[in-house]
Amino acid sequence: MRLTIVLESWGTGGTEQYVDALYRTLKASQPSTHISLILLDGVPPSLDWADETKTLGISSRSERRIFANAIADTKSDICHLHLYTSMLRVAKMVRRQTASRLVTTFHSPISQWNFRHRLKFRLAVHKCDVVIGASDFTANQLQRWRSDTISAPPPITSDATASAQRSTPPTSNFKVCGLGRLATEKSWETLIDAIAAVHSNRTVRLDLIGEGPLRAKLQSQINALGVSDRITLRGRLEHSAALTAVATADLFVLPSKFEGFGMAAVEAMMLGVPVITSDFPASHEFIKDGITGHHFPIGDADALARTIIWHMQNPTESLAMAEAGQRVALIHYQPERIAKIHLDLYLDCMSIA
Repeated sequence: MRLTIVLESWGTGGTEQYVDALYRTLKASQPSTHISLILLDGVPPSLDWADETKTLGISSRSERRIFANAIADTKSDICHLHLYTSMLRVAKMVRRQTASRLVTTFHSPISQWNFRHRLKFRLAVHKCDVVIGASDFTANQLQRWRSDTISAPPPITSDATASAQRSTPPTSNFKVCGLGRLATEKSWETLIDAIAAVHSNRTVRLDLIGEGPLRAKLQSQINALGVSDRITLRGRLEHSAALTAVATADLFVLPSKFEGFGMAAVEAMMLGVPVITSDFPASHEFIKDGITGHHFPIGDADALARTIIWHMQNPTESLAMAEAGQRVALIHYQPERIAKIHLDLYLDCMSIA
């Protein structure tokens, strides 16, 4: 089987983690599969599962011609798009130039996009043989346009080194951790306000891991609240180092306004860390409130503070919740399971005359 994977660029976000874990696992189980990775922008990464990687722009007419020819030259059985704003344009080119079966994955809810982008997405899905939502919530939205849309959640790897850090004895401090881009949609200001509102005989500390355009604004908020001794913006860490930091936390919080899925929260669950998320729709797929974790209303810092205090005051129940969440995460989001879903899907596509 020959696969071509197309992304807009390669960074450190959830889409790249999804793609890396998926095709690393698929390649390990199907080593004869030839995988080409094409980026529309940026420097292609060095990936042991990709047989070839290249960057091919589509901004100009000449670039689009080169891209179309390159897609045709791959002679792929499957072309799988993991795109956002470029989805429609690329789907049209693939359809014109190749006989490849066309698969696309939506990594974020379509409701978060404006009318113009939603119109393009609607046109794009009808050019594809298979449409996938990276969460049940996103798949359900897409089913209004394509009733056969399926859901395939992210494959999430459990880090054994990071998991070992859970055996570290607790300290007198209660450590809360957040992981993600410092951007508007993550609503880190809600978590910072909540930490400032927590008063306890046990010191609460927050580590925020990640970089982004709101760093200066968040630091100003921390300074204004007088909690710079308790809240640290750690910056970007390599993924393994970030997971090790999460593993040593007493609690993980993801306060987002919206998420395509919420991979960072599930990674924390896999590590056995208690998790709180805001009640964005996709979170209900892995958080059963009070059983595998806790929800709080989006943007409600007081409710979040009360939930953090509950975990501080109820360590036994908090640990039991973490263990229940870990069992769910390990069952449902193992890379081998998600890779099998995709392999079966690809083979079914190829069998269609």
